[in-house]
Amino acid sequence: MPAPLPIVSPPVVHHVKYLERHEVVLALKRGAWSAPRGDTVEIRDAEKGSLLFTFRTDRSSPCLYNSYGNLIFFFPRRVRDGVTEINAHDSSRRADMRVAAPASLALPCGTEARISLTGGMFGPNGDGNVLLLDEGVPVVSTSATSPPRLASSVIVNKDTYFITVAPGFDISLAVAACLIFEQLGS
Repeated sequence: MPAPLPIVSPPVVHHVKYLERHEVVLALKRGAWSAPRGDTVEIRDAEKGSLLFTFRTDRSSPCLYNSYGNLIFFFPRRVRDGVTEINAHDSSRRADMRVAAPASLALPCGTEARISLTGGMFGPNGDGNVLLLDEGVPVVSTSATSPPRLASSVIVNKDTYFITVAPGFDISLAVAACLIFEQLGS
């Protein structure tokens, strides 16, 4: 079992609703971007089983919604000088995540955090890669291995992967960053 992620201080937050004081393990599906138009990909708390987010590609840009169907981020894509760039914007355009290497999170409070990905989104066995803040603080780790306390409502198949989000790092930002890094790496 991997070592616990450290508490992120000061917190990196887009919306206080998605900030936890403890590690959170989420279940995601690989290939969310290539799901048929209109299909919904669920993102659940792996240990509680509760639905936290949905990802859909039914608009001009793929979108991340909360469990009530409210838009959190939309992901416009463009190609500039032969390089694909995917950004994450919230509905008010107050928050903007520009993803290149490394990614930059410009937050509504006026601060900026830079994150980078060690290796690709998935290692050779699908485990062990980490998103780091620019100070080298790990904020998200990925794994293909189910957590010890997996909720029965979480359906696991070959496309399921898990992310562990550090306390003090907004889980909506973690999900958005992982979705974008996975798409850019595919």
